[in-house]
Amino acid sequence: EAALVRCAQAVLEGGEGIARPEAEIAKYVTGDGAGGAEGADGGSADGDRQFDPDAARARVLASVAPSDERVVALRRTAADVVAANASGPERLRRRFQRFEALFSPAEKQRLVSFCLGRSNHVKHFLAELARLRRIDLAIQGTASDLETFRLVQVDCSAIKAALRARVRLHAAALGRTLKARTLSICATLNDRYEYLRKRLLFKPRDSEELVEHAAFVRSVPEELLELANRFNGPGGVSRALSVLYGEFALHEALPAMDGHTAALGPAEADGSGAPSRGGSRAAPGSRAGTASAPGTSAGAARRAASSADDLVTLNGSQLAVVKEALQWPVRIREARAVGQETLEAEKRGQLRKLEVHVSDFETTLAQCREKLDALRAEGALEKFAAALRVAKDVHATLEASLDRAEELNKEQELLELEPKDWATPIGEMLEELGPFERLWEGAAGFMEHQLDWYGKPLLEIDPEEADKNGEACKGAAVRSAKELPEDCEAPRAMANQIRAKAQHFLTTDLPLLVLLANPGLKRRHWEEMEESVGFKLPHNARTNLGDMLKLGLEERVANIEDTCVMASKEHSLEKALEKMQADWEPVELDLKSHKGTGTYILSGASVDEVQALLDDHIVKAQTMGASRFAQALIGRIKEWVDALTLIQNVLDGWVKVQTSWLYLEPIFSSDDIMQQMPEEGRRFRTVDTTWRDLMRGAVSDPAALRALRQEGMEERLRQANELLDLIGKGLNSYLETKRLYFPRFFFLANDGLLEILSQTKDPTRVQKHLSKCFEGLSKIAFRRDEDGGAPEDLTIIRIMSDDGERVDLVEFIDPNAPANKGNVEVWLEKLLQSMRLSVKRFVKLSIDDYPKRSRVDWVLSHPAQAVLNISQLYWTTEVEEAMRRGGNAGLAEYERKLDSQLMDIVQKVRGDLNKSQRVLLGALTVIDVHARDVVHDMVRNGVKEVSDFDWMAQLRYYWIEQADEYDRYGKDPMNLVPRIINSSKMYGYEYLGNSSRLVITPLTDRCYRTLVGAVHLGYGGAPEGPAGTGKTETTKDLAKAVAIFCVVYNCSDQLGVQEMAKFFKGLASSGAWACFDEFNR
Repeated sequence: EAALVRCAQAVLEGGEGIARPEAEIAKYVTGDGAGGAEGADGGSADGDRQFDPDAARARVLASVAPSDERVVALRRTAADVVAANASGPERLRRRFQRFEALFSPAEKQRLVSFCLGRSNHVKHFLAELARLRRIDLAIQGTASDLETFRLVQVDCSAIKAALRARVRLHAAALGRTLKARTLSICATLNDRYEYLRKRLLFKPRDSEELVEHAAFVRSVPEELLELANRFNGPGGVSRALSVLYGEFALHEALPAMDGHTAALGPAEADGSGAPSRGGSRAAPGSRAGTASAPGTSAGAARRAASSADDLVTLNGSQLAVVKEALQWPVRIREARAVGQETLEAEKRGQLRKLEVHVSDFETTLAQCREKLDALRAEGALEKFAAALRVAKDVHATLEASLDRAEELNKEQELLELEPKDWATPIGEMLEELGPFERLWEGAAGFMEHQLDWYGKPLLEIDPEEADKNGEACKGAAVRSAKELPEDCEAPRAMANQIRAKAQHFLTTDLPLLVLLANPGLKRRHWEEMEESVGFKLPHNARTNLGDMLKLGLEERVANIEDTCVMASKEHSLEKALEKMQADWEPVELDLKSHKGTGTYILSGASVDEVQALLDDHIVKAQTMGASRFAQALIGRIKEWVDALTLIQNVLDGWVKVQTSWLYLEPIFSSDDIMQQMPEEGRRFRTVDTTWRDLMRGAVSDPAALRALRQEGMEERLRQANELLDLIGKGLNSYLETKRLYFPRFFFLANDGLLEILSQTKDPTRVQKHLSKCFEGLSKIAFRRDEDGGAPEDLTIIRIMSDDGERVDLVEFIDPNAPANKGNVEVWLEKLLQSMRLSVKRFVKLSIDDYPKRSRVDWVLSHPAQAVLNISQLYWTTEVEEAMRRGGNAGLAEYERKLDSQLMDIVQKVRGDLNKSQRVLLGALTVIDVHARDVVHDMVRNGVKEVSDFDWMAQLRYYWIEQADEYDRYGKDPMNLVPRIINSSKMYGYEYLGNSSRLVITPLTDRCYRTLVGAVHLGYGGAPEGPAGTGKTETTKDLAKAVAIFCVVYNCSDQLGVQEMAKFFKGLASSGAWACFDEFNR
C-alpha cells in the first residue's frame, strides 16, 4: 500500500528520479504479494534500490486510503502494463524450452544405452557427436546473451552456459567410451600379435609338429591381414584415434567435465537439473528490469576447467598399449622371417631322420624274410619248440611292421615325399607264414598231448578229453599238409608224421587207455585182469599208459574189456549213490513255533521239498538195485532204499499226526471239553507228549536225514495216529450227541461247534456264535446286565437283533440251572422254544392292537417282524371283506384307502426317525406298494370274488385256529398261517429282527407260488437262471415271509455224501429250510 501511494505521488508530480518498481507493483496489483522485488532464486537483485514503505509512509498524507479511486485506477493501469509487456519474455522462454529434453531421464537412458552398446561403430560415435554439435550451435543461436524488451531485460548467458555444459557432458561420455573401446581393441590386438610371434618362433620336435607348424605359418598372412584391417580399417584403431585427437578437438576448446561419464543425472551439470525460468532485475540506466538465470554457471565452468584434458589424453600405461599396437607390424615381420628359417632347417633335419628310420625298417623286413625261408626248409619234429618260437617272433614282428609302415608313410606324406608301399609285401609274408605257424602250433600241441597220453598217471587222464585232443591233432595235421606249399617237402612230411602218430593213438592206444583210466578199478578188478592176461599188471598211483604198452597189453584188450566195463558201471552206480546221499546233507526241516504252545510244527514248504526229493531218490535207488552191475553194491543200495522208505513212512505219519494235532490241540486245551470227554482227553495228552518229544529232537538237529530217522520215531507216530483215530471217533460221537439234542448244530462245521461247546462255563462267550444258529437273533440280554440283577445271575431275559431291537422272552432261561449247567445245547434248545413263544406273543399283541389305534402309530409300537406280517394279515382280511361287501367296486374303494395309508407312511418317513425305524418303514413301504399294486391289478381285471385266481395267487396271511402238529408254538391253537393258491405253510415264528425286504415283482410272486406249492406237497424247489438275478435272495425272502430258519450252503465239487447226510439230518430234525446255492456245480 505504501508503494502504491509513493508511486501515485511521483506520477502526479511527474518526478523522474524515482525508481520504477513495476514488478513489485504487478505482484501487489495481481495479489501475488506486497514485498520488495525478488529474483527467481528468492534473493534481492544485486544493485537495485530497495523500496522503503516506512519512508514512503512518512512522505504521504495519511488521508490517502487503498480504496481511493485513484489508487484503484493506478492498480488497474499497472496490471494492464505488466500484461501487455509479458509476451516477449514468454516467447523467449518457449525458445529455450525445446532443450529441456537434455535433462530428461529418456535422454540419459539413451546415452547410457549407446555407451554400453558393443556393436557401435566409429561412424556411430561421429554421428552422435555431430548431433550434439548441432544442438550446441542451436543453443548459441537461440538468443543473444542479453535480450531487451520494453519493460524488462533478460540475461540469457547463464542458461546458455548451462545447456552447453550439458552437451559437453554428453560429449565427454562419448569420448571416454570410445577411448576405452579403442584401448580394449589395442590390448586384444597386442595379445593376438604376441601369440602369433611365439608360434612363429616355435621349434618343431617331430614331423607331425613340423607339418602342423608349416600349416600355421601358411595361415599367418591371412590372419595378419585381418589384424591390419582391425587396426587401419574404417572402424579400426587408427580411425578411432584420429577421431579422438581430431574430431573431439571441439570439446577440448570447451570446458571439460568432472569424472562422470555414463550414469548422468539432470542435476550433475549445474546442481539444479534444468534451466531456471528466470527472474528480473533492473538494468543499469534503464526503466526495465533484467531477468537473471538461477544461480550462476561460473561454478560449473570452474569445476570443469579444474580437471585435465582426460578425454583424449592417455596415461602412461594406456599410451604404452597404443604404442605397442603401432609397433607390431614391424615386429611380426621380423618374427615371420626368423620362423621361416627355423622351419626350413627343421624340415631338413626331419628328412635325414626319416631316411635312417626307413633303412632300419627295411633291414627288419629282410631279416623276417630270411627266417621265413628257414621255416620253409625245417621238418624236424623234435625242434618244434625253437621253430614255433621263430614263427611267433616273425609274426609279431610283421604285425608291428604294419603299424610302423603306416607311421613312416604318414611321415613321408607330411614331408611331401611319395609314400612307399610296404603293406603289400608285409601282408604277403604274413599270408605265407600262416601255414607254417599253424603247423608248428599243431606240432607243439601234439607233443604236449603225447606226453600226457603216455606219461601221465592213468587216474589223472580223462579218456574223453584225450579222444578229443587226438582228433584235434589229427585234423590240424591234415589241414597243415593241405595248405603248405608243395615245394616245402620237409614241413609236409612232418605234418604227415603227426597225422600218422595221432591216428595210431586213436585206433590202437586210446581203447586201452579208456579201459585202464577208470577210477572204478578196484584191487579185485586188477587181480581178475592179471588172471585173464597171465602176468602181473602194475596198478599203483604212478602207473601210466606207457608202462602198459611196454608189457604189450594193447594186444590183450579183449581179455580185460569185460572186467573194465564192469568196473566202470559199478563206479557210475557208486557215484550216483554217493550223490544221492550228498543231496540230503543240506536239506533241513523248516520248523516254526506254533502260537505260544511251546512246541513247533513242520512248514508246508519244507514237506514239499522233502517229499519231492524222496520221490526222486526212491525211484533212482530202486532202479540201481535192479541193475546187473549192482552186485558189488547191493548191500549199500538196499540200506539206502530202506533209509528212504523209513523217511517216507515217518514223513507221512508226521504230516498226518500234525494235521490232527493242529485240529485237536485248541479243542482239548479247553477244560470244558476235557471234562466232557475225559477218555479222549487222556488219549490226546499221550499224543501231545509224543508230539512234543519228537519236535524237541527235530529242533535240536533239523537236518532232514537225521530228524526223520530218530530212534523209534516211526513206531511212536504209528501209535499216535491210532490214538488220534480213536479220539476222532469219540469226538464225532460226542458232537453227534450234541447235534441230536440241538439240531441246528448240524449246520455248523465241527470247528465252529467245538468252539461253542468249549465255552460252556461262561454263557456270555456264546453270544458271538448265536447268529450261526438263529436267523435274526444276534445277542441275548442277561438279567445282571439289564435289570440290576446279581453279578452271578446269568438268566436270559430278552433277545436282540443286530440293529438293537429288543424282545422280552416269555420264558426266561437260566444257563446255570442244574439241568442246563455245562450243557450249552440244552439251554440253546430252550432259548429256541422261548423265542418262538415270544414271537407268537408279540404277533398276537400286535393283532389285538391294530384296530385300537391309527396305523401310523401302530407301526412304531411293535417289533418290526410283527408289523410286516400283521400288516399283511389285515390287508388280506380287508381285501376279502371289500370283495364280499362290494365286489370289484369295493376293491376300488379299498384301493383309495391303500393309497392313503401309503402316503401316511411316506409322510412319516420324512419325519424325525432313528435308524431302526427307518429300516422298518422302508421294508413296510415295499410291502405296501406291492399290496396296493395287487389291488390295483385286481380292480383293473374285474376281480370281485374271493375265489378268483388273481386273488388266490397272492401270498395271504390268516389268523386261524390251526394247532401245530409238533406242539412247538404253545397251547394256544390260534396261529398265523400264510397261504398261496391252495397251499399253506404254518408260520414258523422264527425271530427275524428288523431287516429290509426285497422289492416284490411278478417273477417274485411266481417263485413264491412254485416254492410254497412244492413245500406243501413235500417237495423241494430248484430256481434256475443267470447269475445275479435274485434266485438265492428270493428264497431267503420267502423264508422271512413265513418266519422259518433258512440255511444257505454254498456248494462246490468238494461236497461229499457225509456232509450232505449231516445236513439233511439237521433239516429233518429242526424243520429248517436249506438253500443249496450253485447246486449245479
